[in-house]
Amino acid sequence: MTSFSAALEFLEAVPVKSVHLNGSTSTSQSDVSTVWSPPTDPFFKVNIDASWDGSSNFGGIAAVVRDHLGSLVDGFAGVIHALSPLAAELMAICEGLILIPKLPPGPITLASDSLSLIKAFNSGVPPQDWTVSNLFFKARYLSLNRQISWLWTSRKANRAADHVAALAFRGLCPPSWVAHPPSSLVSILLYDGLPCPH
Repeated sequence: MTSFSAALEFLEAVPVKSVHLNGSTSTSQSDVSTVWSPPTDPFFKVNIDASWDGSSNFGGIAAVVRDHLGSLVDGFAGVIHALSPLAAELMAICEGLILIPKLPPGPITLASDSLSLIKAFNSGVPPQDWTVSNLFFKARYLSLNRQISWLWTSRKANRAADHVAALAFRGLCPPSWVAHPPSSLVSILLYDGLPCPH
């Protein structure tokens, strides 16, 4: 991903305020939420994120699965080697999709703060960066026969996945983080206003 395309993705994700004649304001991107929103009962939401270092091409990836009550149900965290942040994000998406068969059948929301990838999955058209085509098609294959809604979410609303990816990258994510989340993750779950594991 070039710096130009990264800047474009950021600009597309930044809410744009518009002023109406009556003086009220509205925000594009459906009034971007800064807090995680739960899926409908009894379904699940998988939040995905990657933390990537361009100087080493290493990064951390995370998938955080929560139910309609906000309870942490499952997850994945790992260290990866990727040639771009887009590739890292796709690796995280693939790991999130691998978790889905362990969940009860039903619709799943997969949320990422990568607007370009969410647009690609919703349209079925791979990203223009050919170096990630194989990862894109692997993710499409993993999502076959599942009811998946691809959802863009703000970086702030994706805070839990972002934090777990950063912990994984720094080697600070314990293997039992789903059952016993670190206190820093607990505070994010509490900020989201949802229950966290005891």
